[in-house]
Amino acid sequence: MRLLFKSGKKQPGIQAGVPKLDKRLLERILDFAHGVEPLHTPADIQIRLFAGNGMRAGRQHGAASTYYLLVYSDDLPHAYMNAGYIAGQILAYLCFLGIPAVLPHSVPVWAKEEQGYECLTAVAFGESLPAGRCQKRADSEELPCVYHDYHERWSEEVLRYAKKRFPTALRAVRAVHEDGRICIVPKVASGRKTSLAELEAGIAAARIMTAAEELWMDLAFVDADGSRCLVSVCRRKDLERLCTRVQEKTAVGRKAVPSYS
Repeated sequence: MRLLFKSGKKQPGIQAGVPKLDKRLLERILDFAHGVEPLHTPADIQIRLFAGNGMRAGRQHGAASTYYLLVYSDDLPHAYMNAGYIAGQILAYLCFLGIPAVLPHSVPVWAKEEQGYECLTAVAFGESLPAGRCQKRADSEELPCVYHDYHERWSEEVLRYAKKRFPTALRAVRAVHEDGRICIVPKVASGRKTSLAELEAGIAAARIMTAAEELWMDLAFVDADGSRCLVSVCRRKDLERLCTRVQEKTAVGRKAVPSYS
């Protein structure tokens, strides 16, 4: 069964045009960013909002044309993966709101260490965006509205939809199918830092979970098999069959595409 609407028509919950970045919208974005939970615990993540000139932007400000959400972390295991996942969820949320956004290739030069926390990645949104990984809208593709029945080819459908929905390629990781699950693994390439692979694994996980939400699929994070697999997900109903211990928090983070009345 498939109930669909085409992206060429007005989609429920998606605003036409670019919304004005006023105080209320900035507060909504910042609240969402603070509400996304990391993939791994323990984690010590801080989110900071800055204007494009590097000055701290409080919730009371809304006059700048470009903003940065900086993701800071303490020196803990999986810090880069957690930062990448949070940044990926924020990027998907900004795309949902119709706000131009990008993951810059590097953090801004003015992003200094704050109270022992290092800035691992950033999300830029608004106008005059830097070069980076853009979040693009799917063009002339059918997007799911209510229900899809995917049976045993769910992983292929999720990855195909994620590629259409978020077409920017990642440099250090790739997604593979392994016995009823999707695994994010590093690409075989020399000179790739572990931190970059973990960061992009988090971004890839955010895209997969966002795609699953939009396809009305119930996925869960599971323990990765072996040291090479950085992130692993499967359908929740397959957990018992795979005999895999689920992480304590399977519903990680807020939904990337929430509904608003």
